[in-house]
Amino acid sequence: MHQQNQEIMARSPAVVKLLGEHAVVYGKLCIAAAVEQYANVKIERGSTDAIELEFTNISGADSRQETTSGKIASIYNEFASRNSISKFLEKQNGENRLLLPCAVIIGRLNHEFDADIRGIKITFSSDIPMQYGLASSAALSTALVVALVKFANIKISNEKIIDIARDGERIIHENENAGRIDVNTSFYGNIVSFDAKFGANPHKLDYEILLMLIDTGPKKKTSEMVAKVAELYKNNKNNTEKILNEIDMCSAEGLSAIEKRDIKRLGELMYEDQDLLKMLEVSNDKIDMAVSICKVSGGYGAKLSGGGGGGIVIAIPQDKNSLIKALIKGGFKVSETRISSTGAVDYLQH
Repeated sequence: MHQQNQEIMARSPAVVKLLGEHAVVYGKLCIAAAVEQYANVKIERGSTDAIELEFTNISGADSRQETTSGKIASIYNEFASRNSISKFLEKQNGENRLLLPCAVIIGRLNHEFDADIRGIKITFSSDIPMQYGLASSAALSTALVVALVKFANIKISNEKIIDIARDGERIIHENENAGRIDVNTSFYGNIVSFDAKFGANPHKLDYEILLMLIDTGPKKKTSEMVAKVAELYKNNKNNTEKILNEIDMCSAEGLSAIEKRDIKRLGELMYEDQDLLKMLEVSNDKIDMAVSICKVSGGYGAKLSGGGGGGIVIAIPQDKNSLIKALIKGGFKVSETRISSTGAVDYLQH
């Protein structure tokens, strides 16, 4: 680890799903995009050997926590020897749930790279709303790993950084497969395509895509919505598989439209995807209403993003002012963002 009194910063963008969520669970193609809202991590020297964690502007987080390297090693060892995520979390029942992903990430870097990370203060801040389908936790985990790797001067591959950041997601979402899309997208920025066969593939954009974020209220847990689709699949496999295949085709054609700069076609495919997601019963009345307003009031395309059951609807505007006005009249909070040309990877070079 560097010995000078340095201050290291890293940030990671939020993530939306342009096309393909839920179908990706069944091996289909998903297209994700990093957007210009960010989680930030700052690391500086502390006054003791303890590790201090400070959370600012993050809903549901205690403002400050402190832990020891011994405690971190203990948590990491239990995580590394786990039979399952749920059993690990049962053993850690008394611990703050925000401490656990941080401890496991630090512990793994210490264990695998002999990093001896201690005596530091880590400050987390974020302008990404939580529980709205914007991958807020993935952005925090990704920024944390990048900042720690820089601070400790660790030589490490991008793939290893992504896997360590996914440990944070595995804990937060109680799922061994968590973070495959969100962490890759937050790390690389721009557009990332993902499927079971080829994994994650970053795509650089050389033009701007404006997106509207429409708040339809807090979303349901992703695991709950995934379970709902799984039940549909179990009870009516043929019809559900047909829907998933149609979503897959939307994603493939959507990626082609992005590469051709055909925003109008991308928007049409978003509407098609939304209709298919509605058939999978992961939409709701508020989402449907927001999408309907977009169809008649200046939106090239619109759909839910993420697990569904609430959260955000993303839209590509044709007439931005008309669309915003209509959505506000419909009772929705609306903000605009753009696809982020930078990801956490860019902070490795800073």
